[in-house]
Amino acid sequence: MFQSIIKACGKYRALDNAFELHEQMVLSGINPNAATFNALMNGCRLAGDVSRILQVIDMMWSSGIAPDVVSYSSLVDAYGRIGRVEDAFATVDDMIAHGVEPNIVTFTHLINAAVRAGHIDAAYKVLELMKEKDMQPNVFTYSALINGLAKRGEYDRAMDLMEQMRSRGIHPTAVTYATLLKSATRLYDEDKTRSIVRMLEDDLEVGACSGKAQSECTSDYH
Repeated sequence: MFQSIIKACGKYRALDNAFELHEQMVLSGINPNAATFNALMNGCRLAGDVSRILQVIDMMWSSGIAPDVVSYSSLVDAYGRIGRVEDAFATVDDMIAHGVEPNIVTFTHLINAAVRAGHIDAAYKVLELMKEKDMQPNVFTYSALINGLAKRGEYDRAMDLMEQMRSRGIHPTAVTYATLLKSATRLYDEDKTRSIVRMLEDDLEVGACSGKAQSECTSDYH
């Protein structure tokens, strides 16, 4: 019960309540497990509260529980949300040093961190590292980098990635399409704009996007 409530508190960034519940849990004689600690960290991650995540990691070690991939991934994302991209990369090095292998969520958070800080080349290196590890990027991984490129006006690189993901059978999200459309219209390039709309319509035909996505993304571009 405690864990579910802590998770709910974290979702709504009610961090003080989450930590109070954790304290009550301990006082009641219930030992938190890794999932409980990770639920605490998730709320801190969403709030970008690195100091509290580090506090929870210390609590885990003190309880004889080693942080797992979920724990480290939360820290990577929290660093990324506040622009501390170097610390995000250092966290990945630290988790590997502790025998914890990054997963697709970790790497996606790392790409997001690099994109937010404007380090596009570093984000590409993470993408290549994933491929070297035979780890298939998912829609969130690709979308993070595509959105970052589009917002920087690097339309051609964004479209190359879009084609790459679609060739792998991964369909872009409505948000990614909308971001690309905005990028194309800023370039006043009708051919590029119509090309994106055609791709969106193709995805809609196979049920890859919702009708809401169509109305939001195509209404202003025909």
